[in-house]
Amino acid sequence: MAGEVEIKGTRNGLVILLPTTGNFDELKHSLCRKIESAKGFFRGARFTLHQEAVSLPSHQKQELEQLLTGYGLVPAPDITLPRPSARAVPAPAGDRTHILWHGVRSGQQVRNDLGHLVIMGDVHSGAEVEAGGHVLIMGSCAGTVRAGIHGNQQAKVVALDFRGAVVYIANAHVLTGEPGSGPPPGAYQAVYWGGKIVFSPFTG
Repeated sequence: MAGEVEIKGTRNGLVILLPTTGNFDELKHSLCRKIESAKGFFRGARFTLHQEAVSLPSHQKQELEQLLTGYGLVPAPDITLPRPSARAVPAPAGDRTHILWHGVRSGQQVRNDLGHLVIMGDVHSGAEVEAGGHVLIMGSCAGTVRAGIHGNQQAKVVALDFRGAVVYIANAHVLTGEPGSGPPPGAYQAVYWGGKIVFSPFTG
């Protein structure tokens, strides 16, 4: 069984980390699952492929690049892998998209002042997430999420479940735990509309 593909955001684009175990077909399937789970969020992003210790054969690398191009991503071999960090911190100023590869626990704060945030896990009650752009949560959200923190009314918040969340977009906010104020279970996007926040099913 192949290891999981990982995607890391950098200042210049995405570094797609390929596992060193498993066969090539398993690797492709893992990559497709990862991209499709983001429901089009990575469309238009620049990317490069990286595999530790071994070099991917050129024909296989070309096949993966063609696959990703079909999802709307753009090859960019100039992107380099960032240095690893031991803890979650706000993205440096200038990052467009920051990807956090785990959930955010109670008492933790994550912020990307100028760009978007992707959280690959749950945002628990008592956690705070802030972004100048969109926030995409690949899990449930029960914490406080602020998108468009500089007044961007085009920002969106997407989560697989909004039970108990407090959602801010620009100068509007909603407490989804109050009766009639939040969406039913399932994947929804929150948008700013007519001075308030409304929810609609998220289909990518």
